[in-house]
Amino acid sequence: SRTLDDRFADVVNVLDFGAIGDGVTDDTVAIQAALALGGKVFVPEGVYRHSNLNITKDTILHGKGSGSVFKKLDATSGNMFTCTVASVNLAVRDLTFDGNQSAQTAEQYAYIIRYDAASSASEPNTLEATHCIFKNQEYCSIRMTGTSQLTADTNFVDVSHCQFLGGQDGSAGYDPRYIAIADAGNAIITNNLANFGSKPAGTGLSFCILDSTSTEVDNQGTLLVSDNIIHFCGRFASNSLTAC
Repeated sequence: SRTLDDRFADVVNVLDFGAIGDGVTDDTVAIQAALALGGKVFVPEGVYRHSNLNITKDTILHGKGSGSVFKKLDATSGNMFTCTVASVNLAVRDLTFDGNQSAQTAEQYAYIIRYDAASSASEPNTLEATHCIFKNQEYCSIRMTGTSQLTADTNFVDVSHCQFLGGQDGSAGYDPRYIAIADAGNAIITNNLANFGSKPAGTGLSFCILDSTSTEVDNQGTLLVSDNIIHFCGRFASNSLTAC
């Protein structure tokens, strides 16, 4: 039979590493310690303020929906979550991510989740976001970039039943977007809501941009974008493409 310690080890709780979640305390160090273990990491209800956190192992980060909030610290450069380790599986479920855009000091290319890593057919990159809320972003909520010239079974992205709300308006030469996927062989973007909140005063914000540095057919894989609801998203400023 398994010991009690073994059972508790199945799920890591950020509170056990000293996170407070009071909306004031900087919980970066505590959350990073929990993420360093990988596996299932649970985020109880609360508002957890932090700067960049690194994902280095297979991780399922999950919480209690709108009650479990990651919020970027004021006047903080960089991303909220970054993964640059090859062949890591990352899933975020039932969480809220607040980019705190209005409290940042300058327009910057910052991401809520940025996953940039090489992969292989035997060890693909995977990124899943389900039943999450992404709000008040700066440049982008979810970015997944794989390796060009790869076959289609090396990168997998699934973003479904999420909400993307508000964020930084676009301007000449600055093209924010909610989702950006490059060189990810398989992408499923379904049943999401994107709502900028009002008519953009600038060039707006794109919902989803899919691109590839390769023109080879076997690099494209399966791309499915369907059943998404888009309100008040704008144009891709650099080339005047519409928002989806």
